[in-house]
Amino acid sequence: MKLLSNILKVLSSSIITFSSNFIIGFILPLYLSVAEYGYYREFILYFNYFYILNLGFNEGLYIKYGGKSLQEIDTNQLQKEHNTTILIQFIICSILLGVGVIMNSSMIIVFSIAVFFANVTYFHQLVQQALSEFSEYSKTNTIKGIATILTMLIALTFFQGRTHIYYIIALLVAQVILFIYCEVYFYSTMKNRVKGFSTPKHTKIVFRIGIFMLAANFLRVLVGSIGQWLVKVFTDIEGFAQYSLAGSMLSVVLLVINSVAAVFYTVISRNKDTAKLVAIKNLLLLFGILSGLAYFVLFYVIGYFLPDYAPSLEYMKYLILCVPYLMVINVIATNLYKTQVNEKKYFLNMLSILILTMGLITILFLIFEEPVVAAIGTTVMYILWFFIMTIKTFPFLKSNKRYNLLLLSHFIVYLSCSSFLTNFTGMVVYILYCFVAIFVCKKDIYGILNYLKQKK
Repeated sequence: MKLLSNILKVLSSSIITFSSNFIIGFILPLYLSVAEYGYYREFILYFNYFYILNLGFNEGLYIKYGGKSLQEIDTNQLQKEHNTTILIQFIICSILLGVGVIMNSSMIIVFSIAVFFANVTYFHQLVQQALSEFSEYSKTNTIKGIATILTMLIALTFFQGRTHIYYIIALLVAQVILFIYCEVYFYSTMKNRVKGFSTPKHTKIVFRIGIFMLAANFLRVLVGSIGQWLVKVFTDIEGFAQYSLAGSMLSVVLLVINSVAAVFYTVISRNKDTAKLVAIKNLLLLFGILSGLAYFVLFYVIGYFLPDYAPSLEYMKYLILCVPYLMVINVIATNLYKTQVNEKKYFLNMLSILILTMGLITILFLIFEEPVVAAIGTTVMYILWFFIMTIKTFPFLKSNKRYNLLLLSHFIVYLSCSSFLTNFTGMVVYILYCFVAIFVCKKDIYGILNYLKQKK
């Protein structure tokens, strides 16, 4: 029951963050021009890689404390590691801030300040996940969602229709609010406050543990955004804005997925029952198939509220197709890499996937010269990654004939409904198909529900 309780806690907090991102994703394009929204999304594209500037220290702590509880660790050492994180970020962000001042770039200045608060908050969230503090992790997510939507609404109230920089500053303020909350809670759990920093030897060990995990995580995220980068290079800012809106809608769906993945890290790190992992994988595939309904809903929402962004629907159609495969990759495969695969091998695997993705999408761009191939190439790459991973890297996850046929039918039915039928007819047909998919997966649904209820 504890596992089910943790998942429900994380999901409940994710609903608020989901709502926040969904609302922002639709409100900003209403008030900003397509070009201004493109500049805003360009900043978000850069900011999504903020964690790189922790240099692997936070990831090293995540691996170090994974599967333990707060009562089992040396909290004095944890405080020293926290102080070391703040020192590292202060040094790095001071350098970035100096560069921004010299270049007279408001974007670099805001970025450098935001990175400091984001990476310290990232430390808290990773530690909460590693120590299975999911009640607090859920609260942190909830406050993040509320702070983001409130600061954005305030910015919209006072600066509606103006430049994108005001909304970037609003995101910065939300990061500061979250940072303050995390710091206050962290020290409230410590019996006594410890000054000082980790020893150079200890810090070096943590860096060495985390650097390959950081690099691998960076490559994994880059695989998902390589299409966005190529669209940015090969098209104008308005074309980039169209693709970015589609990407932001996919990110809203993945937000819930990644939150659940945080819960499963400790489960997978301790669980050697491959049959349970296969059942979880199959259930995730079903959830991914059901998420295809989002396209038909977004078709109406964007057509009515954001007609200027109608071209983004073509990108969205192909990106949503990859969700079943992404769910398995993000929830099970990534956690298996962290717990059962050497960090260097994880890094090399991600590097291979990235090179294949870049090669595939670049070739498609050069042949067809259409931005939509970025979405198609990204989806094809995730599908290939899924099958390589389940057949070669983790062969015990290999799908049986029934689920392979389900995935094939999903590919055919989803594309047929979204491409060749009217949106209403396509949605009705796809809903009927979803009932069939649920019937096919009913055995795994019952099995996982029983497992979650029994899990302590």
